[in-house]
Amino acid sequence: MDRAAHAGRRGAWIYPGQDPAGRHVDGSAGGSVSLKAVIPPGKEVAQLEREFRPESGPPVVIADFTKGSWERPNPGDRFQRRLEKANEATLRIKDLKKQDSGVYTARVRFQDGEVQSQTFVLRVTDKDVVARIEWTLQAGSSPEMLIAELEDGKLEWQDTRERFGHRLEMADGTTLRIRALEKEDSCTLRVRVVFASGEVHRQTFRLSVFEPVPDPEIRPHLVSRTAEVCNVTLHCLGSEKGGIEVSWERGNSSDQPGVPEEGSDADLHVSWRPDSLDSTFTCLLSNPADQKSASLDLANICRSEDGCQPLYVWILGLVAFLILVAGVGVWLWKKRSHPKASPLTKPEKRAPPEYAEVQKRRSPPEGDDEQDPDRFSPCLPEIPPVTPTVKSLVRYYDTLQDPC
Repeated sequence: MDRAAHAGRRGAWIYPGQDPAGRHVDGSAGGSVSLKAVIPPGKEVAQLEREFRPESGPPVVIADFTKGSWERPNPGDRFQRRLEKANEATLRIKDLKKQDSGVYTARVRFQDGEVQSQTFVLRVTDKDVVARIEWTLQAGSSPEMLIAELEDGKLEWQDTRERFGHRLEMADGTTLRIRALEKEDSCTLRVRVVFASGEVHRQTFRLSVFEPVPDPEIRPHLVSRTAEVCNVTLHCLGSEKGGIEVSWERGNSSDQPGVPEEGSDADLHVSWRPDSLDSTFTCLLSNPADQKSASLDLANICRSEDGCQPLYVWILGLVAFLILVAGVGVWLWKKRSHPKASPLTKPEKRAPPEYAEVQKRRSPPEGDDEQDPDRFSPCLPEIPPVTPTVKSLVRYYDTLQDPC
């Protein structure tokens, strides 16, 4: 595999081929490069010698790897401690200097006596200095507008108050920040970086602003239930506004994502068995910027009739019990508020002194006598044609109470 890469501060791996002109490697001052010799499969290295030929001057051996031992013939040369052995086939040069430019040769001798030479042409350039940075913005089909410019270390803002107000700021010399994002801020941002050498780099950022995802809510609808299976329809609320993706997952473990269920709409039809280990269903609402979820345990809905009565049965039983208690309470209260009246003691009968004899009425009537309609008339005494007294009236009243 052949590859030549630009080596920055993080370094780059170089895979040279058999090009006799060598592989060109670019590095920047202060960075690092790694030069890796290609070892064919099945080959064992007996010796690997590294040689450096500067742009002017004779070549010098800078490293030697023999029988697993790494040696530096001249540790005090121009590289000093900037050379490292990453492995038996790779030489790394750190803290590059412009004078490190030149031709590096890896001379490999294998155990079978074969010798190969692989060449790397290294060019080290100075660090490039940023001369100017421009930030432009384009929203929809509107024309592109310049919003900020950094030149000679000075930042100049263009008139962006109408669109962003004071929500634009520079985090550092190369980072533009937009605070308190609004949905209308969706746009395309372009950055143009001009270096002192005249090189120009361009970058494009597409900003899309989304509304926060609402908290989902799962509403179950029990379709049918038997001892073997429970059929339920789950409806996930929260995706009514649009632009929100709905998905379902199944699983009791929060460490695992669960098993996605068929269907990606807000309604999920489930046939759940009581012997199933997974009874938790999770609704996920998401957009490219946010995601929220809600879970529901079907075991609380599909519980069997024998194991536990539904909640409404308990509520009806409680209401009936309260009505019974209230009725008993009212009856006891009425009983205590109206005690039973004591029977009147009949006064002892005494013969009235005024009338020692009471003439009984004739029966049947004779002559022109009228028939008395009262069925108790044979037992009623006649009131004598005298002025009654209180005592006589009391005795007469007693006679009425006990007519016969």
